[in-house]
Amino acid sequence: MANSHDPHRPFYGSLQERQVCERVWSKHGVHLEDIPAPSRIYDSHDVQVPGFLPDIPGVRKEVAQYYCSVRRCDDTVGRVLSALHESGQEENTVVMFLSDNGMSFPFAKTNCYLNSTHTPWIVRWPGRVKPGAVNTRDFIEGIDFMPTILDAAGLPTTPGMDGKSFLPLLDGQEQPGRDHVFTVFHKTAGRKSYPMRCLRERRLGYIYNAWADGKTVGSSLDHAMWFHRPFRADQWLLYAQESPVAAGGRGLARGELYTRSGELVVSVMQEGLVRTIS
Repeated sequence: MANSHDPHRPFYGSLQERQVCERVWSKHGVHLEDIPAPSRIYDSHDVQVPGFLPDIPGVRKEVAQYYCSVRRCDDTVGRVLSALHESGQEENTVVMFLSDNGMSFPFAKTNCYLNSTHTPWIVRWPGRVKPGAVNTRDFIEGIDFMPTILDAAGLPTTPGMDGKSFLPLLDGQEQPGRDHVFTVFHKTAGRKSYPMRCLRERRLGYIYNAWADGKTVGSSLDHAMWFHRPFRADQWLLYAQESPVAAGGRGLARGELYTRSGELVVSVMQEGLVRTIS
């Protein structure tokens, strides 16, 4: 397995990158001039600012730095694939490229919003996966990685394992149960608890924030929720467990219903346990 630091922060060309180099990396003998530059440098005129961010000069500059870091990640992947080719094992190797979260910007990382969890998953499997094929219909999850690899290798799946193989999708077949996905977030790298849960299906996503009132923040298990079948966009059941950290022992919960394009359909601030939003 190969892991790339890019495009994590600090982004290429940023003041933060220089400061981290001087404060941390230099202690290990790594200096800014030692770090390879990407094969292409982007400026603020080359980028498209995502709709969930304000299109202002400072944001454009930072998005351009992010683009540069993404390009350097692409360069790294290219070097890995070149090494695989040189090894003579290219035709016998399944290559998967995936990301664990979205770009490091507000609403795109450390949460359950679509731009945080809708991440790339690219598969290269000579003789098995058709080059250039794209699946924009079915949902897969990170927990499906190991079952899929075991399935591809002809090995049995470990009993009780979360996730399931999406090998049928790689073969161009249909696979039942791929019409929705659950996403979960507990706390940040700084151990700040901001528990969120989401049920996303092809048209809509329902997001639960235990901290939406700005103060109801406890451990990741202070608030729990369950979604109950049927999975219908016009009828969602939300169960918010009573929280001992909230005033009076009753937690304020906020539910948000989004379309896949990110449009907010319903926003409910409520106190209590069970509600139906229709």
